[in-house]
Amino acid sequence: EPVTRGNPAVVDFFLCRDDASGLAVAKLAAALERSSEHPIASAITNFERDYVRGDWVSQTRPSMFGGAPDGKDATGSGEESSTSRDGSVPLESSASIPDAKDVEVIVGRGLSAMIPVSSLAKDLPVFVRTSVPTGMSTVSVLLGSHHLMMDEGIDGDAINSAQKYANEMESRGCSCIYLAVNTCLLAVVSIMDPIKPESRGVIAALHTIGISCVLLTGDNRRTAMAIGQQLGLHDIHAEVLPGDKAAVVSEIQTSDRSTQPGRLGRLGRLGRSSAVNTNTVAMVGDGVNDSPALAKADIGIAIGSGSDVAIE
Repeated sequence: EPVTRGNPAVVDFFLCRDDASGLAVAKLAAALERSSEHPIASAITNFERDYVRGDWVSQTRPSMFGGAPDGKDATGSGEESSTSRDGSVPLESSASIPDAKDVEVIVGRGLSAMIPVSSLAKDLPVFVRTSVPTGMSTVSVLLGSHHLMMDEGIDGDAINSAQKYANEMESRGCSCIYLAVNTCLLAVVSIMDPIKPESRGVIAALHTIGISCVLLTGDNRRTAMAIGQQLGLHDIHAEVLPGDKAAVVSEIQTSDRSTQPGRLGRLGRLGRSSAVNTNTVAMVGDGVNDSPALAKADIGIAIGSGSDVAIE
C-alpha cells in the first residue's frame, strides 16, 4: 500500500500444533512463495533465510505489544530462535526449501500447492516423521487468508483456537496468513509493513485543502482499521478482492461526499450507478492487483511492481 514502506516482514508466528516447528513453518511457506513477486513473498523468503541462520527475532516483544498472546514467548512458539534448547543448530536447519508442485494462485485469498513427501523427507525429516501419515506420497499445502482456510475445509476448531492470536496481531496492524498441511492448520504467520512516517501528515494536508482520502485494501477489516487509525483515516474499504476495487472507485465517483466520511466500507454498499460522476477520483496502486481500478479512476497512479500492466 502506498501509505506503507513497501517492505513487509514477518514479525511473529503462532504454532497451532504441538508437533509443529518454526523451521517447518518457514520452509513450507517459502516453498509456496519463492517463485512469487508479491511483497509478501519477499517477507516469507527473508523469514526462512533469517530463521535458518538464527538471525530472526520476533518483533512482538513486551516493549512493543505488552507481551505475546496466550503466554507464549517472543516467537509465539516456545522457540527462541532456530537453535535448539541446548544451543545447537537443529539437524533440519541446513536443508533446502522443499520443492512445491502445481502452485496455484487463489486470487485475493492465497496459494495452494502439492509437495512430494520425498522432498519433505530430504528437507524436513522430523516434520515428516511426526506429521505426515505413512504411505502418503504428496501433501497439500495452503498459505493464505482466514477465508481461504474456511473455503478449503481446514479444521474449524483449530482455526477458532488460533483466532485470539490473529485478532490481537491484526489489531496492531499486522496481516495474518494461515499455513495448513492437508486439512490441518499448522501455523499463523504475522506480517507487518511499517507506515511511512510522512503518510499521516500528507493525508492531513490533503484533508485541509478539501481532498478526501480513502483507504482501499484487500486486507481484513481489523488490520485496515488499525492502519486507518494510525493515519487519521475514517473512510475505509477492507477485504476488497482485486476484481472488485474498480466497483469501489465507481461508487466513490458517484456518491454524495458532502458529509464527513466516517464509515467502514463493505461491498454490500456498492451497486449505485450514475451517468455522471460527481467526484473526481485519483487512485494510487501497485499496478497488478489494482490495474482495473486504476483504469476506472479519473487519475490512475501506478507505483512499484507491475506498473507496466497498469500502463497497458
